[in-house]
Amino acid sequence: MGLPIAIGLGVVLVAWYWGGNELMRRRAHRLALWGKRVIDPLGGTQSIRWLGAQAFRLEVEGTKAPFRSMVLTGLVESWDVPIVWAWNRLHGRRDMVLLQANSLRATKAGRKRLWAT
Repeated sequence: MGLPIAIGLGVVLVAWYWGGNELMRRRAHRLALWGKRVIDPLGGTQSIRWLGAQAFRLEVEGTKAPFRSMVLTGLVESWDVPIVWAWNRLHGRRDMVLLQANSLRATKAGRKRLWAT
């Protein structure tokens, strides 16, 4: 009786892992396209580097003023491991986007951090 339950649980976990990876890959692709559309109006030369199946870094050099360059990093919520997914959901963690913009000239605040998250 215990063996069929163990096999069934194993099948469920493997299916969850496969489905979660596929979902994360598709979401990362959509998030990268969204980021590209957001940054397109600023011009410049764009390059994307994938940091795994669910994370990417979109770098832009030579953007329009007042920026010199930008980096958009995206990380998709983990769906491949049920326990990690549940923990992140309980703590309100979802997909993340980080935008770093470098200006052409120093601001009044200099190079100090303007805010902390």
